[in-house]
Amino acid sequence: MTNQQNGVQLRIENMKKKFGSTEVIKGIDLQVDAGEFVAVVGKSGCGKSTLLRLIAGLEEKTEGTIYQNDAPLSKENDDARVMFQEDRLLPWQDVLTNVGFGLQLQNDWQTGAKQLLQEVGLEDHASKWPSLLSGGQKQRVALARALAANPRLLLFDEPLGALDALTRIEMQGLIEEIWKRNQFTALLVTHDVSEAIMLADRIIVISEGTISYDRDVPLPRPRERSHPVFKEIERELYAELLEESHKQQTFAMQS
Repeated sequence: MTNQQNGVQLRIENMKKKFGSTEVIKGIDLQVDAGEFVAVVGKSGCGKSTLLRLIAGLEEKTEGTIYQNDAPLSKENDDARVMFQEDRLLPWQDVLTNVGFGLQLQNDWQTGAKQLLQEVGLEDHASKWPSLLSGGQKQRVALARALAANPRLLLFDEPLGALDALTRIEMQGLIEEIWKRNQFTALLVTHDVSEAIMLADRIIVISEGTISYDRDVPLPRPRERSHPVFKEIERELYAELLEESHKQQTFAMQS
């Protein structure tokens, strides 16, 4: 069951993107329901991050249309925020100011920033410099900063990729908790198959610029990695990714 109060609905029709003569996105059709959490999996260079950047309005599409709540997007997406693998914090500003950067035109912006730090479990770190934080703490600050705009669409571009295994699991739990509480629509790009199954309502695989796999994750939350359905989807995804890798290797040998 998806959350529909705050999230946006997306519909992508025949979207293509070229960089010079290289076609990275080769014709994607995708619908995402309001409040749905969708994971996007695929090999490096398949077009996953480009897809997020197109939805965020950070890249100009070559062809096709992106509809948000049935209205075509033609410029930067004001309802969306992106959380990147790099925390992108301002090193010359303390944690509180980093979180409140987009709130500073508001009266008493510090109160809002402190509330967001409390939401991500860093209320005691407000006066610290980013250089004094661990990798996981920096990503919590980056998440709080993304939430400051009260986004209806949150795009996660491999935000946990550089974290150690335990911190990554903790961050997965935090992201899931905040998504359930705030009811935004979420798209997560990840190379981690288990992470995709743990967080998403639905998983798609992008291969060579198109969607090659799309299935729901019919598991109750919180999820157990030992659940038979979890293992079944995990096997399916690895089989899909390995098959695509084999196809690419065969094509390269024949070229």
